[in-house]
Amino acid sequence: MSSVLDELAALVAENPDRRNDRVDTGVGFGCAYVRPDGRPACVIGHLADRLGWPLPPYDDNYHNTCDIEELWAEELDTEDLATKLVLYRVQEGADEGLTWSEALSCASREDQA
Repeated sequence: MSSVLDELAALVAENPDRRNDRVDTGVGFGCAYVRPDGRPACVIGHLADRLGWPLPPYDDNYHNTCDIEELWAEELDTEDLATKLVLYRVQEGADEGLTWSEALSCASREDQA
């Protein structure tokens, strides 16, 4: 398992029932990597912060509409496709309202299929 996925598993284990924060996107409330004050808002934002990756600014371009690999291309450059797929699936599940543990569980099952 990659160190990114190890760190994701640790984050989720510490916050299993947490759900992504909904922030005002200007057109309603939705998911975002960061809050208006710059703090992480979603599971992937928290993971990036925990790993020391730069967080994107809070603006209209980063309401989880920007690709993970676009935001953190350098940090993910050495990660394999399986790791990236788990990150995408966890983000998708959490954005759809699953708890972080449910999102990771679903992503992990899909990865093994």
